[in-house]
Amino acid sequence: MLSQRGLNDYKTYLIKQSKEKGENGNGNKTINLKFIKIKKFINNVLAVHNTFLNEGIKKVEYVNLPIPKIDGEDKKRRPLTNEEINKLMNADNLTTREKEYRDLFVLECNCSYRVSDTPRLFDKSLQKKERRGDNEFIVIGTKKEGIKSVIWVTDTVRTILERYEKGFEYVTINDSYNR
Repeated sequence: MLSQRGLNDYKTYLIKQSKEKGENGNGNKTINLKFIKIKKFINNVLAVHNTFLNEGIKKVEYVNLPIPKIDGEDKKRRPLTNEEINKLMNADNLTTREKEYRDLFVLECNCSYRVSDTPRLFDKSLQKKERRGDNEFIVIGTKKEGIKSVIWVTDTVRTILERYEKGFEYVTINDSYNR
């Protein structure tokens, strides 16, 4: 396990685990940090001061995995993983007010539209429903760009829209509902 082959196998395992968690490259920094320590331990301690193995332990090499770089304003932002969104959806002990804001946030994560278009999604007179096979879509005109936005009605989207069909208790839906 303390050979180059063992190190490579462990790297492959960690990359696979990272992808299964939906980290898509965001876990590379963590993997690199682990391997810096492992490589240092093998190369500076075991390969130099090893007296308990006849064959000895050879030094290993590790090439850092690429870390996605984000520039400018986007540096502060990163997309939520599916796991993070699911944790948010299943959060317990929220007040009714917190649940409403959470639901709107999750709705936006699922619909990928601007906050200013939220009122259009809840106003049936400003939307058109379409079906393609088993899939249902809502088409709304966007406010800022004046183009059509096509929103796929997933189970999550449908549940949230139905939950607030008669309105909200705390949230006032307008162009900026952060109140």
